[in-house]
Amino acid sequence: MVEMTSRGETALHLGDLCPTHAHVNPLWVMAYDNFPLEAIKRKKRYLTEYLARGSWFTFYHDPFRQAVKIDAAFRITASWPQLAAGQGQGGD
Repeated sequence: MVEMTSRGETALHLGDLCPTHAHVNPLWVMAYDNFPLEAIKRKKRYLTEYLARGSWFTFYHDPFRQAVKIDAAFRITASWPQLAAGQGQGGD
């Protein structure tokens, strides 16, 4: 995990715990994860902790969204870059 802070904002990069915006759902883990229950537990903890800070979450494998903000139900509330209607909606 990598935490980045700039101009009063924070972003968290969770690597393979959350490689795309579809993986913001804590129950979506990588198919090859040897310890999926541990991954779910850690992802929930990090998402909840950084959500409380109003952080952005970044992705390295997402073709549509490079960063998002989420709400307490792990739904996307903001996206960067902004998407056109209907673009990148899978997994939301």
